[in-house]
Amino acid sequence: MTNNNSKSTLSDQAWTEISIHHVYHSFLKGELGERNPHKMSEYHKIITTPDFKDPMENHLRFRLLIEVCGRKGLLAMIPCSTKWYQVEFLNEQHISELRVIGRCEWDSKTKSDKNEIEKVILREKEPLRTEPSNWDAPILWGHYKDGPFTIIEGNHRFVGWANAKERLDFSIPVFIGLSRDYCYWHILDDVPKSV
Repeated sequence: MTNNNSKSTLSDQAWTEISIHHVYHSFLKGELGERNPHKMSEYHKIITTPDFKDPMENHLRFRLLIEVCGRKGLLAMIPCSTKWYQVEFLNEQHISELRVIGRCEWDSKTKSDKNEIEKVILREKEPLRTEPSNWDAPILWGHYKDGPFTIIEGNHRFVGWANAKERLDFSIPVFIGLSRDYCYWHILDDVPKSV
């Protein structure tokens, strides 16, 4: 089935610059929903009806995010120079532009396949737990609008989708960060020899 919102590449989609607070909010929803539903109910208002113009709300969401997933230091290793965008729409024809997060449990021993999803599923048998129609906006990162893009948040979803016997069509908004600076999670970036 062809998607009405589909265009040839993600760079052809509509890109709208957003603040980092939108990204933190999306990341927090994903992390709390999966790992800590108690906190999700405790902070229901600032998660379900966020006011991105309220600095105290933004600060509280950021602190919650660090508390929930700070153990990985994931966000701290994304370049500060990153500009964030909401992109309409990501769909199944863009999968070849995505790379599973690097330098984690997803990498091949030789790192030769650059974490392309179609190659990752040959070694990772992740099940699809949630249908794409129920996905929150994933978070991607890259150097340029024409990709490739590392999946910062949503790796399990995309690998599960690719592993499914029948791949469901989807068309969802996505957050994409762009910076020309080195990112540890972007497997195509060589790790600097000295810090």
